[in-house]
Amino acid sequence: MAQQATDGVGGTVGAFNFIRRVGFPSTPEVLSVFLTLALVSSTLALPLAGVGLQTALLFPLIAVVIPTIVGEALNSTMFLHGDRVLSFRRLIGLEILSWFLLLVALPLGAIAGMAASNTAFWADGFFAVLALSLPIRFLTIASISSVSPWKKFVASALPPILSIRSFSIIAPSAGLTNVDSDLIIRGTAAVLVGIVISAAGVS
Repeated sequence: MAQQATDGVGGTVGAFNFIRRVGFPSTPEVLSVFLTLALVSSTLALPLAGVGLQTALLFPLIAVVIPTIVGEALNSTMFLHGDRVLSFRRLIGLEILSWFLLLVALPLGAIAGMAASNTAFWADGFFAVLALSLPIRFLTIASISSVSPWKKFVASALPPILSIRSFSIIAPSAGLTNVDSDLIIRGTAAVLVGIVISAAGVS
């Protein structure tokens, strides 16, 4: 019997067929898990860095949750439209995996910042998690989706880019005075380099 051709990474057809068959939580469930992950990470960490509780609750919504949901909604309706595996709820499941280290990185960054008298160190944890998630995003979408390469690239890079843009907007307007423009520029540069390297790795 002839082997079915795919546009993904070779040797992964069986795994992807399993993903399509396996039960997956509903969209409200994955959204609630994602929201909880972001809020818990922020409220555990930012007060240790001298950030008020209101800002600690606002930050994950504007810098993580909203741009991610908008990005994945655009992906599922435009760039990955018609994909048989990567529906909106599975893309949010991918985001949960991509952002999971935030539960550790933000509190550890805040604690390290207290020890080093650097109240902005938690932001380095934010950018580190975003950069480390890039290989997961690019490899998953490149392997599973059969859309054209440029759509795979856009779908992989869009949520992180929206998140960085939102972070750069909220930082000064939300009273995060300990996060300066130099830190945002360095973090943005690191993520952009990660996007280029990840894209090259799956091409």
